[in-house]
Amino acid sequence: MTTVVIAEPAPDGSKVENILPTFGRVVVAGDKLNGLLNDQYSEALEYLNDSGQPLATVEVVINPLTPTVGGTIQIVSGSTAYEIGLTTETSARKLKFVDIPSSFLLSFFLVNKSGDDFPAKGNYVVVEPQY
Repeated sequence: MTTVVIAEPAPDGSKVENILPTFGRVVVAGDKLNGLLNDQYSEALEYLNDSGQPLATVEVVINPLTPTVGGTIQIVSGSTAYEIGLTTETSARKLKFVDIPSSFLLSFFLVNKSGDDFPAKGNYVVVEPQY
């Protein structure tokens, strides 16, 4: 006996995105952030912009963390830095830096200014070109 399921349309905003060989989504810090101490810079992170897009999005995922008041996460390249402020509740975080120039990401650092050390595993950075 076969059961027939009638599918409903997916919710508004659902879509398919084609992923091309030059799509360019890259994990640039697989384990380089694990155990990153407060007020410490990561190892150098590098993004080779195969897509040719001038801007990118940087997603930082951090496992449970308890920031102090005024805690931030920064990405730094040369004399330029971008910063996102954190709230003080304990939780895993996904930070999203948008409209970052791809040239900034050729070699950059993540700086932990959260007031807490990063957990020992499960933290990473993904860079994706903005189309």
